[in-house]
Amino acid sequence: MYGLALRRNGDEKVKKVVAIKNDSRLSSRSMYVCLCQAVRDAEVRQAVASGVEDVEQLAEELGVGTGCGSCREFAQTLIDEYASQPALYHAA
Repeated sequence: MYGLALRRNGDEKVKKVVAIKNDSRLSSRSMYVCLCQAVRDAEVRQAVASGVEDVEQLAEELGVGTGCGSCREFAQTLIDEYASQPALYHAA
């Protein structure tokens, strides 16, 4: 389901998400933010470091909030938190 939802958004976004999913720096111990799309907090952090500023952009990039939608408020909280952290945490 994760791949199918992203493929509808176009090949370029799929490639970007696949690159994020395959990044070995993402912790396997990170928590799920969006269960419907299997997106973890480390992926949200990396998306913010790449320029995502709100939950709408996160939905476009990773599919967060495009299933049941119950994660949208928490996802925005994480975006705000990660965006306010020093640049050291935004290194890709």
